[in-house]
Amino acid sequence: TQSTWDPDRSNNEENQEDDLYFNHSGDMGDSDGEDDVMIRTTRCPVCGMMYVNTLSEDAKLHMKYHRQYLDALKFPGWKRENVVQLLVDSRIIKVLSSDKTWIKKVDDLLKVVDCDLVSSVIADSGMKDHTMALLCITNDDNRIAGLCVADQILEANEVTIKQDGTTEVCESGQSVAAQCGIYKLWVSHTHRRKGVATKLVDCLRSNFIYGICLEMSDVAFSEPSDDGIQFAKNYTSSSNILIYRL
Repeated sequence: TQSTWDPDRSNNEENQEDDLYFNHSGDMGDSDGEDDVMIRTTRCPVCGMMYVNTLSEDAKLHMKYHRQYLDALKFPGWKRENVVQLLVDSRIIKVLSSDKTWIKKVDDLLKVVDCDLVSSVIADSGMKDHTMALLCITNDDNRIAGLCVADQILEANEVTIKQDGTTEVCESGQSVAAQCGIYKLWVSHTHRRKGVATKLVDCLRSNFIYGICLEMSDVAFSEPSDDGIQFAKNYTSSSNILIYRL
């Protein structure tokens, strides 16, 4: 299952550390023997990269990716921005795939988003034709806090999320008519758990079709990750959501 969106995941102020184990064959996994060697990994709270900070190669890779990540989030502002919503601490800008002047910034951001989400469609990074992107820009430091990309669809699969032990599973239902498909929904690590994804989807429903606010029954999600499924359930207040394939 491809993980193309990952909104509002929890974020800690300090680096998150995990213990990984290597056996004599060099395989990595959980500890299962006395001969395993423990390696402590760190997850950067800003860029989200997992690395071993005691290894120079890992530290260099992290520094390189960290800079790319921060550069992609910089937003000095555009002339004639298409601002569709003003919030207390941010603004939401609409970019269409036909907006050639601004599309490069969105494409550059999507490359970082795909790496951050470990997307299976990294080779297809970039906006598709006839799509719309919404960027949430912070007012205090002019950085991109979140991104939502959607396109027009005709139908989606009705899915019921059920609890199976500790794992949520999707049971496929019937195909139903739908109008809007969200295939990228992402929030930067430092802005998660602050309602950014909810604001983006609310804004999308109000601006996807001129003069119409879409019902939740008109909106589908593209094969969400586990975090995405939880967001969809919370947003719709239902265990029944719409899923579509790209």
